[in-house]
Amino acid sequence: MKLYAALALLVLLAACSKPDKEAIIGKWKFSRMEQNNIVLLSTDKTEEKKIVDRFVKQNKDLFKTTKMTESKFRENVKTEITNMLSVYFEFKADSTILVENNHPNVRSTDTWKYQINEDKKEMTVEEPNRKIVYKYELEDGKLTLKTDKEKITFVPSDKK
Repeated sequence: MKLYAALALLVLLAACSKPDKEAIIGKWKFSRMEQNNIVLLSTDKTEEKKIVDRFVKQNKDLFKTTKMTESKFRENVKTEITNMLSVYFEFKADSTILVENNHPNVRSTDTWKYQINEDKKEMTVEEPNRKIVYKYELEDGKLTLKTDKEKITFVPSDKK
């Protein structure tokens, strides 16, 4: 009897879970981005500080040539992080992605295409100049896209 109850529960859970494409549809925004295991973007303030510190260290020579102060450079890096975190990705049912760039100086909206292969857990994203095949995960309300060198985590956007 227990076996039948367990099987019935599994069938019910499978019937209730959304297909991945349906779960992905909606507006998303960056939460974290890594390239070659180096965090480039994060909503976590501790990680943000490390990102800014690394950029400052990598660009020390820039301060001499441009006469920019370190504090001004830090402020600029934080502003760029904020701008990147305000980019929205709206995955639509017609397999397009509206990418809304909210940078104060350069607002734009682009349209990309995507395809989901649920069996392989792959998402192919076609931007204007490149096509990338990511492995994807949907877990804890987050969407993570991965390649060998890149890992991008999105969270649902509160923007409608």
